Amino acid sequence: MTNSDDRLIVQNYAAAFIDLLGQRAALEGCELTPNSKEEFIKIAKQSIDAIQNLHSQFNDFYSAINQGPDSSRVKPEHRELHLRMKRTQLKFQRFSDGLFSYISLVPNANHLPINGIYGLISSCGALCFVGLASGQPIRGGLDIAWGVELNQNELYGCVVARAYQLESEAAKFPRIVLGNEMMNYLHQYANMPGQDLEVQYVRTMATTCLDMIHQDIEDGLFCIDYLGEKFRQYIGSTVDNQVFHDARTFIRAQLERFQAVDDKKLFDRYKILDKYFESRQYIWMQ
Repeated sequence: MTNSDDRLIVQNYAAAFIDLLGQRAALEGCELTPNSKEEFIKIAKQSIDAIQNLHSQFNDFYSAINQGPDSSRVKPEHRELHLRMKRTQLKFQRFSDGLFSYISLVPNANHLPINGIYGLISSCGALCFVGLASGQPIRGGLDIAWGVELNQNELYGCVVARAYQLESEAAKFPRIVLGNEMMNYLHQYANMPGQDLEVQYVRTMATTCLDMIHQDIEDGLFCIDYLGEKFRQYIGSTVDNQVFHDARTFIRAQLERFQAVDDKKLFDRYKILDKYFESRQYIWMQ
């Protein structure tokens, strides 16, 4: 739909808001420009490098994961459809210590929305996992709602608020929480009727996305199951067992740190995260 002057197009978007945790502590006490180059480098290593890594890693994961089907053996009459299945139109907005990624849910000749949703789920999950292993934890929210693109890579509307709310209020510790509209969308397309090639592809991709999601037993929220069997099956070529070991080591170090300073809130949150790793250990430590 459009507004009264037909300039702003309102449509539904899928969006992910990713926040890099720990940046407030890294910048605590900063005021004016540091007095020495050494002091600046120390601050930069703790904050600026981590933010740049977040942006580049997300782009790398998304590009690697969202390749789509191989068209080399496809019949000529089906090749254009398969090429369309590879395409997506992901866009980014960068914040000081976060990243907002989104895609329109309106399909066109160059864009099949389910590709973008698969890319968002798989890359956000991989980023959360690898972030723990590298000592740069993230948390995030992913949902669907309406939005208006005011300018190129500048989205406004309910979808921005929903993704941010899930990240800031629901996620609470390193995990990616999915909203109800995202879950409804995936279930709708996983059960889409029809047998033509495009419908079969969309149905399979939606089912694949659902395979990479679980309901957290602690609070009932739906989260990306980045340690699950299906997630490992789909993105296993990009993550190995050492990442699991390094992430677990980081989590236990955080538990010791928060216990030492008597921070019960963060200790309890990382304890839940440690229990999640314990429940998936059999998948990664074979």
